[in-house]
Amino acid sequence: MMVCLVSLSLVLGGQVAQPKFPMPDRLDAALRVRRVEEAWLKASDAEKQAAIPHINNSVMGFFSGIFGEVSGHLDAAHTSLTGQKKSEWDRFGFRVFPTIFAPGQKVYLEAYRLYGEPWRDDLVVTFEGQQVRFSAGGSYGQEVQTIERKASKPGAFGQAFVTIEGKDFPINAYWSNHADKRDYPNLSDPLLKAQMEPGFFFGREALGSLLAFVSRPAAKPGDPAPWYASEKNTTIFRINTKKLISGKVKVLIALHGAGGSENMFPEGYGAGRFVQGAADRGWVVLSPRATPSAVRDCLEWLVSDRKVEIEKLVVAGHSMGGGLALNAARAQKLDGLIMFAPAGQGSVPEIPTFLAVGAKEIAMLKASADRMGATLADRKDSTFKVYPNAEHLMIVAEATTDALKFLEGI
Repeated sequence: MMVCLVSLSLVLGGQVAQPKFPMPDRLDAALRVRRVEEAWLKASDAEKQAAIPHINNSVMGFFSGIFGEVSGHLDAAHTSLTGQKKSEWDRFGFRVFPTIFAPGQKVYLEAYRLYGEPWRDDLVVTFEGQQVRFSAGGSYGQEVQTIERKASKPGAFGQAFVTIEGKDFPINAYWSNHADKRDYPNLSDPLLKAQMEPGFFFGREALGSLLAFVSRPAAKPGDPAPWYASEKNTTIFRINTKKLISGKVKVLIALHGAGGSENMFPEGYGAGRFVQGAADRGWVVLSPRATPSAVRDCLEWLVSDRKVEIEKLVVAGHSMGGGLALNAARAQKLDGLIMFAPAGQGSVPEIPTFLAVGAKEIAMLKASADRMGATLADRKDSTFKVYPNAEHLMIVAEATTDALKFLEGI
């Protein structure tokens, strides 16, 4: 509960807590996953093949709880995809308490080793215009006075960086001129609840989007549909639509994999291209925190709260979310089912189905997907495809174009 309690206490006027010994956690991988995904979209087949062993190692490390090494594997994957050598500073992680801070506010900056050689020399970084020195084997955190930013507009926010030897390293923290108000307007926002809870993948990275929601900037023609947030019963979810949610609507519910959050489909999985593409095609997209009740809660919100008529309903999912999507298809009538490397098995209901798996998938999941795929072979309305340049994490990015074509046919 450290991140949650520290962040909320500071927003409400408390003191900055100072954790005594920072350790890597799953959030350290968030920016690296995003960086790998963006590089993946531009990479050649040969570069993807070279990166796959590193990504597989990161996936196994993630589920083993070795979060520092996960960052190392992801950095190695990025090198394979881009040819850019790792910096000696990539092996360090940085954390700010609170995650959202007001201009001019004192914060606590931590530095810690993620992987690689032991920390032997002092580390000197620039943060918020100040030089901060971390002593090897000594203090791991220091209090820093942040920049005032008096000229920033109401609702303004920005991502925080540390600079080492002239290179900027983005970190999972944001400044916002909302954050110095005791009646911080986001405290009742369900998306804030999601981001303040520790342990959710991409949890802090989504804060920049969160702060944009507060000011609700007017969309310009051609802009991507914005993501908003709501909740129903115990389910927090994000919503993407280019039109008002009313009347008859086509609905896509996208369920993330284990260890993820409602932010994974909007921000990850190929930099959000699948769900953004669905919204561009006229679908109302809901990305909930995946649980057995998530689909039911999303539908209740649409029908009971928003009073809409669901014209078409498709459920998609990756890994654990693919298994939950399959269960949803068995429990209620769907117009389509999309599964990316699902952690599920057994028969697939007689509905249009798209099933994608990577050739380099974890053996158990690959075998399960192959068995399900064999049952789809004679269905003209369904597709099973094995992607040679994919494993468990990048399968959504690889299959997005085909999945969107499938969606267009429903």
